[in-house]
Amino acid sequence: MKRKIWIRKEISGLKKFIYGLLAFILLFSVWFALTSAKTPENRIISRNVLPNPIDIVKTFPSLIKGTGDTKAEGFVWKKSLFYAVWMSLKREIVAFLLVVALALPIGVLMSVSSRAKAFINPIIVIGTFIPIAALIPLTQAIFGIGEFQKIAFLTLGMIFVLIGLVMKEMDEVDGLYLDTAYTLGFSQIQTILFVIIPTALPRVWKHLSAVFGLGWGYIIFAEMINTGGGETINGIGWLFIARQRRFQIADMYAIFFIIIFFAFFFSYIFKISGWALFKHERDKR
Repeated sequence: MKRKIWIRKEISGLKKFIYGLLAFILLFSVWFALTSAKTPENRIISRNVLPNPIDIVKTFPSLIKGTGDTKAEGFVWKKSLFYAVWMSLKREIVAFLLVVALALPIGVLMSVSSRAKAFINPIIVIGTFIPIAALIPLTQAIFGIGEFQKIAFLTLGMIFVLIGLVMKEMDEVDGLYLDTAYTLGFSQIQTILFVIIPTALPRVWKHLSAVFGLGWGYIIFAEMINTGGGETINGIGWLFIARQRRFQIADMYAIFFIIIFFAFFFSYIFKISGWALFKHERDKR
């Protein structure tokens, strides 16, 4: 009798979707059961610890309008959720583009030159092990608390990771491709530009998505101090911190889920654009 093997056995896309959906249904069912009761005092978990999902949903209108009250009328742009996301997204994109502009050439250089790797690698290792929380006071001490500090913090939080990933993917380009290029008469610069980089780029692109998500996750740390002045919401991170200080727990969870939503959204954008850019990778599947 043939034994049925289930270890690492692939399943269809439909089954993956169903299992994922069931996981969410189970999670939210348990969450709803633990936070629901006729009176708040009878809840298994206090709403000051974990609000009910319905309570969280009810906070969205006031967050979107920037009024601070679900019953209030009108729309305040500079206190709204849209403004907060816009401010944070601008910082994230500027920092990310700066990281890509620096990390790609450095990663390639470290991969193709043993001297460059020996020279730069100790700095990368040290930078990788710096606790992200330690970068907050360090960047504030060096750059102040203005806009440049936020960009510098996000950049330092992402760049060391991306350099290591770029170098790794360049290193893993099969030597057979290099030997073929030399046989065809390519110079070493041509081999780097037309063989190593194009071969590794699809895998590097996937890492770009992960690093962008990493920076987006750091946005709360970057925006802990409001430099907008007054009641201006200076980013979604500051919006979260402001609700925390006012002990508006339901609002905090709502903002947390918004941050997660945009992380998934950006990841999907990278996936779709990678599918469109690297046709040869699609053809392999």
